[in-house]
Amino acid sequence: MEKSAVFVKSAKGQDAIKTNSREISMNDRHILIMVDGKRNVETLLKDAAIFRDVEATLERLFEAGYIDPIGGAVSRASAAAPRAAAAPGGALNRETKALIEQELVEFLGPIASLLCEETLATAKSLDEALSALGSQMDPQQAVQFKKKVAERLARS
Repeated sequence: MEKSAVFVKSAKGQDAIKTNSREISMNDRHILIMVDGKRNVETLLKDAAIFRDVEATLERLFEAGYIDPIGGAVSRASAAAPRAAAAPGGALNRETKALIEQELVEFLGPIASLLCEETLATAKSLDEALSALGSQMDPQQAVQFKKKVAERLARS
């Protein structure tokens, strides 16, 4: 998301605040409240730093139509461009780890959380993480698992 972009609450966003809508989480609601048409994304990231995943939340609010850019500075298509799977330094970011764990649960059930905790903490790349986790299932499942993760990363 462009750091210089400035957003305002859309009619849907204003209604969500006014009616105390349960459609969005409390974290998202707090960040939505901070969107005021004056602060750019960079300022919001700093001002809302006490909340979780501020940039991802802004993108989610934008995609869901709760906020709109001033002057059309951002298109929904550009905001939906895939984000990097790795954080600076090569470690997997939180969103990617959560996505991997969600998919692994579909293949292995509740044990997936334990496997992810151990594997994703030490993986140096997405490929390394997927290979290590894929080794815990039969080869056909591993291929399907990797394919599903890749598809979800492309959509996120």
